[in-house]
Amino acid sequence: MTKQAEDACAQWLKARECYTDGSTPPLAPTTPAAFDALVPYMKQTIVYHEAKATAVVVRKYLLERLPCAMGRYILTDTEKMRSAFGFDAPLYRSMTTPPPMLGVLTCVPVQVAAGQQVDLSIYHMIAPDLCAYADGSPTADLRALIDTAGSTVHSDDLLYAAARVHATAWYLAFAAAQEHGFAKLSDVLVGGGAFIPEEWSDSFKVKVHDTALYLIGYGAADFAFPEVELVPPPERVPLRDPLGWSDVLHVNAWCHSSFLGNGNRVDGTLDGAWGRSTPIAPFAWPPANPWITLRAVSGIPQTPRVRPRDRRCGKPPQRLRSAASSGTSSSSRTLT
Repeated sequence: MTKQAEDACAQWLKARECYTDGSTPPLAPTTPAAFDALVPYMKQTIVYHEAKATAVVVRKYLLERLPCAMGRYILTDTEKMRSAFGFDAPLYRSMTTPPPMLGVLTCVPVQVAAGQQVDLSIYHMIAPDLCAYADGSPTADLRALIDTAGSTVHSDDLLYAAARVHATAWYLAFAAAQEHGFAKLSDVLVGGGAFIPEEWSDSFKVKVHDTALYLIGYGAADFAFPEVELVPPPERVPLRDPLGWSDVLHVNAWCHSSFLGNGNRVDGTLDGAWGRSTPIAPFAWPPANPWITLRAVSGIPQTPRVRPRDRRCGKPPQRLRSAASSGTSSSSRTLT
């Protein structure tokens, strides 16, 4: 084990002690030998972020996280975190402006049988948090969208403002898929659960998720990533047949404030499911993974401030792609 790996392992093992009984530690290394075995995988971790975000800001956002912060519930020994790392709350909680839009690509080993494993690639995407805090104050994401839309949380204007942010998140995911040769990208409703107002649950897919995919041009003749197709995600994680899913770039709905995997076995979200079936927890946390690569992505499409009147806007992604294959996709697609 190199000195760099030894130091990173020590940081991870200290952080691992900060999980509480309410969160449970992840399926991740518990010894220096186990940590060292993961280093080749950790070196493949890439953070895709908007080009306008500086590396300093991106790294700070990745760093100041807790092992588990499920919404308003902090299932972490914050005193231990403060003593070991100098902070006891996620950076996100104190931000007055939205964090940099980013996603993290990881390659992780998944056990399929005794002594056998398959490597899977998982892209961890963060959506804006549009729920208020316990005291009623809006998150930085919600405040920014209200200012952008000039309206309240109950309006279609705010739903469209959210779709514009989600468009950036998905563009970064497609960029990661193309760069690594994936023709399949898992179509997950990232941000459609705990991070939206309850009254959005019936309209999120059409007015936010599907609209976001339209805005980046999915299914259009000028789409930047025409070889990458969205496919349905697996029905369950852990996967029933990991070998059958090795050609898909999986999408995990990650959190603004936690390590990858968050609550693991007690976390009913997709993030928790990946955390309890793969050793991803230390991968995106800089003290435990000093080999993280940052990739600034430019060329993200400018989206119109007003929802397009094109009837394809809000259609399911499979409809957008089938229209492209029939030659009727986008000659009239106008975003300005």
